[in-house]
Amino acid sequence: MVDALARLRTDTGYDLFVVYVRTFDGRTGQEWADESASRSQLGAEDVLLAVAVEDRAYGMSVAEGYPVDESTLDRVRTRDVEPKLTSDDWPGAAVAAAQGLGGRSGGGGSGGGPPVGAIV
Repeated sequence: MVDALARLRTDTGYDLFVVYVRTFDGRTGQEWADESASRSQLGAEDVLLAVAVEDRAYGMSVAEGYPVDESTLDRVRTRDVEPKLTSDDWPGAAVAAAQGLGGRSGGGGSGGGPPVGAIV
């Protein structure tokens, strides 16, 4: 997983931060991710993928003006990330997100390595 995140940064200049939590405490994944990205002061070329493993929910926060178009972001969410989350492949979801954001959709194994996250 760490390699996929590093490659995204090297190839595009974008950073993907990933955080796994137990629950979003009643908020939607999108609300939680957007609030956490704001509190963490993520920049215009940063993405936060937040996964609540007990809630079985996620959110992907992308700044206004992020240099990847909305249709690509939707594809990354639905075709790359969601299948990995559905099969409880938490690191694989992060790898798939990084690959999709980097224009290399559809790769994705589990990626190995420890989870990397933005601590909020």
